[in-house]
Amino acid sequence: MNTSNTSATACTLRGLIAIERPPVPLQTQAVEKTKAQALGRTLSMELAAALSAQDTPATRPAAEMALVAALYDPAEWLQPGFPRFIHLLQYLQAATSGEENKGTLLTIGCNTQGELPKGLETGPEHHLAPLLVLPFVLTTDDHHMAKRFEAQLMDRGLLSPRATQQLSQALGTPVEHANFLSLLDMAAMMRTQFEHAGFLPEWEVIETALFNQAPRLRQHSPFHNEYFLYQNMVFSPFFSFDFWTAHGPGATMGAHERSKGWLRWLQRQRQATAVMQAHGLDVRQYLPKRWPEPEEKICLGGINQQVVAEDFFTEIHAPIDENRVVTVTEHHVPGIGPVAWTLSQDEGQHLQHLYPLTPAAMNTIPEYLKSVFGSQLRLNVVNKLLTNKNRQRLIGGWNAE
Repeated sequence: MNTSNTSATACTLRGLIAIERPPVPLQTQAVEKTKAQALGRTLSMELAAALSAQDTPATRPAAEMALVAALYDPAEWLQPGFPRFIHLLQYLQAATSGEENKGTLLTIGCNTQGELPKGLETGPEHHLAPLLVLPFVLTTDDHHMAKRFEAQLMDRGLLSPRATQQLSQALGTPVEHANFLSLLDMAAMMRTQFEHAGFLPEWEVIETALFNQAPRLRQHSPFHNEYFLYQNMVFSPFFSFDFWTAHGPGATMGAHERSKGWLRWLQRQRQATAVMQAHGLDVRQYLPKRWPEPEEKICLGGINQQVVAEDFFTEIHAPIDENRVVTVTEHHVPGIGPVAWTLSQDEGQHLQHLYPLTPAAMNTIPEYLKSVFGSQLRLNVVNKLLTNKNRQRLIGGWNAE
């Protein structure tokens, strides 16, 4: 829930200002703390107006408020247990101890080096994101205001043109729209965005992890990706191409559809893994022994033993001699990137495949191959997925058809 009791009478309200902006580079992600105070005062009055009772003049809310004058990707704050909100609330509680500090407004900005306090650091890779958020928390004894927070904040929380301009100037970036949202409002917005992008199954996994104390869910995508959520862990089977065609979803597909289907599955697998990890989920890809997994109770302990802990895994058909010349084919598919490296000797009599499971593996695998084979390595990069004629097996460049 978005509202949680902190004492017998007080409650904590968690929210974010959703900021829509053109996809241009940010000059800064955080406002320097001496400049952040004026922005904080303006935003607190805007929030007071949004939370005021109907036909009642806006005054500073009967609440303590902390906000971070910085921009974040929504995923940084929508994580199981909401650890960043916990950090922000702790800073607020430290600043409001004692009766004389009631009604405190705490605006947190960065130091002259651009650094924010521990637990509130901004991510480095969201400079072009069109939707960013500025987070805040309130603690209040006013339960009527707490009800209005959920009931009317999204509808009445659009920032005024003056406040929007001040926000834009403070952050050094154009702001098209800015709106106060409760945490639940933000989650609802994210659900809509994921659904429009065709990623509703993945969002339902994330949402279940966010708002349940003991989350557990089995979900799948239209492309045969499967996700088994348990607490903050997501177990997901990784299909090698050969497993896909022999035992997985590709076993019932026609020859042409097999390779297209695997590439669609792989692209979705990479996207889903990245977005779930961004939301703080521990994604564990494992090598299935069968497919589909039984509908009856799944043994996650057994699946956990099949998890690949490294950046890539090796599928061995016949061992490669490290002391001989080896032909390596990098299967580089446009729009997806490298999908596998095939090692072959003796025209495929000795064959094994290396599959990347993480972005880091795109560098790890070439470095591994160079370290093992050195001058014996013969690399061949092809801009497609190389398979045998009936598209049942991955092959090397030595006999591509």
